[in-house]
Parts: sequence; C-alpha cells; structure tokens
Amino acid sequence: MFTFVDKDSGKTLWCSTPKGAQGQPYKEVPDLGKDNDNTFSAIVGFDSIGHPIMDTTILDDLFVKQVTDYLQSDLDALAKSWGYDDINAIAKYLANATSPFNAECQLLADYTDSVWGYGSGLLDAWKAGGAKPSMDEIIVGMPVKPVKPV
Repeated sequence: MFTFVDKDSGKTLWCSTPKGAQGQPYKEVPDLGKDNDNTFSAIVGFDSIGHPIMDTTILDDLFVKQVTDYLQSDLDALAKSWGYDDINAIAKYLANATSPFNAECQLLADYTDSVWGYGSGLLDAWKAGGAKPSMDEIIVGMPVKPVKPV
C-alpha cells in the first residue's frame, strides 16, 4: 500500500490496491503523522480525471536515500563481519599507527572510499541525465570486498 500526503491541504490520501493506482478514486484517511516511513509528501495535485500529479523530486530524494542507506548498511555489515561495531568504529584504529588492527582498518577505509566513490558516481551520472540504475544493477556493480587478513 502506498500512502501519500497532499502538499497543499496536508490531507493524507491513499491507494490500497493496484486497481486504485489505475484510476480508482483516492480516499481521505486520518493523518498518519509526519514521521511515518510510509508517508510521502509527493502529491502536488490531481489531473482532470483524478490521477495524482507527483512531485518527482521527492521520489528522487527517496531513491537517493535508498541507495545511500544500502551502501552504508553494506559497509556496516562488512565491518561487523570483521568484528567491529560498524564501519565508523575503525576510525580509532586508523588514528593509531601502532595498533595491531591498523592494517585491516586501512583495508576497510580504502573499501569505504571506493564504495562511496562508486555510489556518488552513479548518482551524479543519473542526476546529470543518465539512466536511473536499478538496485540490482547497483549491487552487481559494487566494488570487490576486501578479504580480512589472518
């Protein structure tokens, strides 16, 4: 189910079925709250037959968030698999050149740089008019993960 909020009236509108997305009337429902992850302020109006007119910049922002959230979770999962709380936990070991963990943290830091460089490049190309990549394409194109030293 998709839930949308009309920007002008603040009313929450919804379409509960695929059939509704094909022209069934949208119905008012009680306000779901601004913090509800299923609520998008993307409807800017309705056309002459009642279909919503979407503010695609909001949907684009949601895509950027989906990509960056995926990249961050991938980095955090790798760091956790190496025994760290998350990718940010490696910073304290990078700062200490004599730490026994410095070398493996440097591998993680290099991978982090390559992941964010990759993701930024994809999003920049898309924003410049390139094709919008699917999440499957993004995942397949990810940089090769480093192997934890033994």
